[in-house]
Amino acid sequence: MKQTMKRFLKKYISYPLEAFGVYFIYALTSALSLKASSDLCGWLGRKLGRYTKPSRVAQKNLKRVFPHLSAAETSKIIDNVWDNFGRTMGEYTNLHKCNVYQHPCFEVRGTDIIDQLIHDQQPAIIFSAHLASWEPAIMAANQRGLKLSQIYRKANNPWVENIVRHSQKRVGQELITKGHNDGRQIMHLLKKGGHLFFLLDHKLNSGMSIPFFGHPAMTATAPVRLAMKFKCPLVPVRVIRTHGCHYIIEYEPPLKLRDTGELRNDMFQNLLKVNQTIERWVYEHPDQWLWIHNRWGK
Repeated sequence: MKQTMKRFLKKYISYPLEAFGVYFIYALTSALSLKASSDLCGWLGRKLGRYTKPSRVAQKNLKRVFPHLSAAETSKIIDNVWDNFGRTMGEYTNLHKCNVYQHPCFEVRGTDIIDQLIHDQQPAIIFSAHLASWEPAIMAANQRGLKLSQIYRKANNPWVENIVRHSQKRVGQELITKGHNDGRQIMHLLKKGGHLFFLLDHKLNSGMSIPFFGHPAMTATAPVRLAMKFKCPLVPVRVIRTHGCHYIIEYEPPLKLRDTGELRNDMFQNLLKVNQTIERWVYEHPDQWLWIHNRWGK
């Protein structure tokens, strides 16, 4: 009975209220310019975010990684994290209007790597993290002619899922939804020479335990396993927020993967390289990573 009531409240109360908030923000930011929507939502993020439960998660995460930080330094990083997250959400509805190669808010570095991936006629795995804003990394590839398909977990709220899908289609993003059939789609895509995009800093309950900032974190094995299986490039890409709604999109050279024939050890070492790459990015711009996400699960 309790579970039935819980499902009823979620379906007819929680989900509609959540969807109303998302649709309101979507409509509001869509009516504004990229800069105006970024500034507004950044301000809202700073003002409201510090009072939420995820801010306590961020404090715990920062203490784990940077135990030397003072309370004031930690608070400043968290405020900037909320500013960045708010801006990212505000900009989301305006990205479809932007060509990152022509718009003054974007600078793309590593275009030679994108061009190599276009012309080498082989599959590739591209990975990034929740730093600054991650959608422009996909846009830089798509708008240059490199079609990326992102592995995507559906939103629990079906109404929110509809608007997320709508937004991603507007920026030309191809999605492969996580589920019982995703493995077949992925294999088919890579066999045809396709290109997959992963965000690799999610909290997971499965995968392989790999050090991340010196602490064990369950890490997705599929991207590295697929790169090793198809002997294809594993390419890091990050987005850096320089100020306001201005970005640098940076494609980096493919990681050099270990392949000695000792599969488990090779997987561990290659996944460690992935985590160390993300660590480097976070060290350089700690206030642009999503510390409010419970990466370590404890």
